[in-house]
Amino acid sequence: MAEFYSIITTFPAKPRRILPQEAQQLIQQNILEVFEVITLSEPDYISVINHLSESGIIGGVIYDALILKAAIKANVDYVITLNEKDFKRVYPDFADKIISP
Repeated sequence: MAEFYSIITTFPAKPRRILPQEAQQLIQQNILEVFEVITLSEPDYISVINHLSESGIIGGVIYDALILKAAIKANVDYVITLNEKDFKRVYPDFADKIISP
């Protein structure tokens, strides 16, 4: 949700950017009312950081890794992403569940 909020409030949409209040409404209507929110615990975060560290993976891909950690925790059938390459790089053992639209 944080990433979604960040992107939609800074995306240079025309005729104007999405306002913070509109972003909150979009999150409420299109995420919270539709999907189950999976919470990551401190051990989950530590696990992701340890995994990335051991794999030599750096940078913003940690956000992809956190999304995948939540997906693994929720035991989803698939993760749909436009960033298939990075997602598969982060958790190659989960690659068969990562698809592009």
